[in-house]
Amino acid sequence: MATREDLSKKFFEILAEFGKEFSEDLIQELIDKKVVGGGGSASELAGSIKFRVTRVPSIEFTMNDYWEFVEFGRRKGKKPPIDAIVQWIKWKGIRPTLYDKLKDKTLGKTKGAERKQLREAAYEKSVKSLAFAIANKIAEKGTIKRFNYKGANFVTDVLNDRVQRLEKRLLDEVGIEIQVELTDRLKNGNK
Repeated sequence: MATREDLSKKFFEILAEFGKEFSEDLIQELIDKKVVGGGGSASELAGSIKFRVTRVPSIEFTMNDYWEFVEFGRRKGKKPPIDAIVQWIKWKGIRPTLYDKLKDKTLGKTKGAERKQLREAAYEKSVKSLAFAIANKIAEKGTIKRFNYKGANFVTDVLNDRVQRLEKRLLDEVGIEIQVELTDRLKNGNK
């Protein structure tokens, strides 16, 4: 018969495995739902997913703050920050069509360093213009069209699957029934 210490050790091992697998599943879910970085690589959000098992016992998961907007989407009515969209455009490697028009219009017969400065200025202006257009559309419709303007639900989908497996495994291997308690942000969504 297993001792209390053995059961406790097994319990924490199971939680650690759950945390690792859950984190990996979240990253895969982001990729599957095409929430990716430039060139199709894992996003910054995927790279920020971390977990730790505490002595309470509980598992804490952390990731970049904007996870809520990816998970739940953004409601219409409020414009998102332009700087965040500018960063996203650059990170995704999006080349606005306005850039070519501005570049052709402003470069003319310039050469060398001046030409490079004008080209960079044209790019910055076109990116900012695109960011404003995207922000206005988000304010008008919300996000994200491919998720029916509701969000990716990458956490919810993985959580529903993984928690049931965790509950069964703990009951089978350690004889413990667990109660899953979610933070208010996950229970209530982005309200």
